[in-house]
Amino acid sequence: MDQNRESPSVAGLQIGAECEAGLHEALASSRGLVLFAGPSRGGRSTTLAAVRSELAEHGCRKIVSLDSAQCLGKQDQEIATIVADLDQHDPDVLCLDVDGGEATLRAAMRAAHRGRLVLLTANGNDSADVLQELIENGLSGSAIAGSLSAVLVQHLVPRLCIACRTEAQPARDELERVFPGGVPADFRSMDSAGCEECGDAGTIGRLPIVEFLPGSASLRRALRSNVPPHSLGATSRQNGLLSLRASALRLLAAGEVSFAAVRHLLVEQ
Repeated sequence: MDQNRESPSVAGLQIGAECEAGLHEALASSRGLVLFAGPSRGGRSTTLAAVRSELAEHGCRKIVSLDSAQCLGKQDQEIATIVADLDQHDPDVLCLDVDGGEATLRAAMRAAHRGRLVLLTANGNDSADVLQELIENGLSGSAIAGSLSAVLVQHLVPRLCIACRTEAQPARDELERVFPGGVPADFRSMDSAGCEECGDAGTIGRLPIVEFLPGSASLRRALRSNVPPHSLGATSRQNGLLSLRASALRLLAAGEVSFAAVRHLLVEQ
């Protein structure tokens, strides 16, 4: 979903039924840390804005927000101080669309430990990247386990024009590189050359490829055992991960995106 001035609803984000259900379960909690990650311009701010809007519509929670525009030119410690000050206003939800570092992360986690639901944008191309980023910022596995409710990662890819899309067969050697264990049974590949409907672009808008990692009891146990950073990918997959790969395959099977657009998300790490 492209970023717009007006926030879409969570349902309008098109993140998939399983991911949406997992996100709503995390948001139903009165405390914890929910991280929204992905590459630059990947839609994480739009998703966070949609979540904030949905929570505000219910009207039963006090929401305090901070965004990057309000933090322009400020250093990590300054942002962390603002977060700590906002926490003193006794919010139910802290919505933080900011680009902070270790100090900001620690301030957000302290707020979560104090009983807030903290929604925070983070760096990372997948959930394992996000967890590794937290650890590299000096946070212990035990500290992360004590507050993490969920990680949602998304990438935006071009959506094929329905009017001109056609079946397209990728080269065999390319398929073997992406699927060394064999091509999935429901694999489908389409592409589009462009037409009057799409202005000869071949695509209309963008769609999210999403990954969702719930803060399950088994994940928290793994984090408390100080699993090494290089094992975080496997740890995530073993603990309820709805992967980018599965999301990309679902949209491929539906003929919504091209193989070229999601190839980099299909390789298992």
